[in-house]
Amino acid sequence: MSKGKESFNAKFLLSLFAMALKNQSLASIVGEHISEDFLPSKEYTKVLAEIKKNLKVHGKPPTISKLFQKFDDDDDIFYLLEDIEGADTSMTSDETLEELQSFIMKARFMKEYTEMGRLYNKGKKDEAIGRLIGLSDHFNSFSVKKELFDPVISGFAERNLGAIARKGLLGSEYEQKIYFGIDPLDQLVKGVDPKQLICFMGASGGGKTKAMRWTAASNARMGANVLHVQLEGSREEALAGYGSTLSGVHSSTIEHGLIDAQKLSDLESAFGKIEGEIYVKTFQEFAKSPTTADVRRMVEDVEKAHNTRIHLIVVDYLELLNTADGRNWNPSEERHRRTTIADELKDIATEFDNVVLTATQANDVPPQDLNNDGFILSRHNVSEAKGIVKPLTMFITINRTIDEIGINRARLFVDKSRFTRGGQTFEICTDFNMDRFYDRKKTAELSQISD
Repeated sequence: MSKGKESFNAKFLLSLFAMALKNQSLASIVGEHISEDFLPSKEYTKVLAEIKKNLKVHGKPPTISKLFQKFDDDDDIFYLLEDIEGADTSMTSDETLEELQSFIMKARFMKEYTEMGRLYNKGKKDEAIGRLIGLSDHFNSFSVKKELFDPVISGFAERNLGAIARKGLLGSEYEQKIYFGIDPLDQLVKGVDPKQLICFMGASGGGKTKAMRWTAASNARMGANVLHVQLEGSREEALAGYGSTLSGVHSSTIEHGLIDAQKLSDLESAFGKIEGEIYVKTFQEFAKSPTTADVRRMVEDVEKAHNTRIHLIVVDYLELLNTADGRNWNPSEERHRRTTIADELKDIATEFDNVVLTATQANDVPPQDLNNDGFILSRHNVSEAKGIVKPLTMFITINRTIDEIGINRARLFVDKSRFTRGGQTFEICTDFNMDRFYDRKKTAELSQISD
């Protein structure tokens, strides 16, 4: 890594970047006023580019751990990040801003001075003098501190429209917890608070989508509003699947319009009593592979369009998304791509104060293991990217042997639970034929038999 020129004050730059990664206001000032040619090395410019990109996509700077993850194959940037992580951050806000303003003015002067010299040597003296006068006027009015003051009058409407939408007309008097609708899990966690990311994992055809639909439908019955992002399959399949989960009518009957008039009338009356809503966005509506930034915009759009608040976001499923920047990742980078997606979904849950539920597919597990009722999937079976488990609040695996499929049973393994004890396995009964992941009555009977 280049140490830069003396006038750039390398020690201050390290401290500045360290503080900017922890302070959104300072990061915004750095992103707006520091250009790449102000910096002493290409390593700094790449870190700055990531800060600007994260501010644009997520409204906040990236964490140092996310940057380490991003640049783990670039030794020079990795060493710079280590220096940033260990930098002194004891300066006060006023001291930092004073030093930052001095840094920006020096860097701007050096850039303009070089350009003025070039113009002067070309005989363009008037143009060179004009740039000098313009630079003087700019310095007389320039201050980074003005951006720390919020205008009460001119900024009132813009500042409060979002607050009204999020906390006022669209909010409720209490925080909407999210439940699985699966008794053993709900008894374990007693509701999931907002800002959390949950992930199911199972083998192909193991019931991941059904588990997420069941959770979504259960919460809609309790008054929660759900956004379901369906990344594969048709709109008709998604809607029929939810219709079956909610009604107990087979999805093919719904999809082909075979419900008789009386049954439809009864269902309409029953659905009318459900206080929450489920909004489905299907993959076929996308012109390209959707990103986490698209998911973020969907939340904003559905809340605005329906004058409501989304309490649960279901993403079916994680690896079919792409990162917010829409980057074309190489196959060798797949684990980094998926880990980044998980981090960004966690950011969405935090930003919108809700719960994000997603799923991922297990890697290729030998059939003899899957059909062994003593075998359970765990984080060691995550396809491509074990790093996705890190930002998760809960990681739950779905385990079913051929025999268990035949008798409508499954085993849920709580691999990770941040706020409760993990490591438990629960046996449940299912009703996949009716798109119902959990059969409460038969599970209760099974529990009595086990006791």
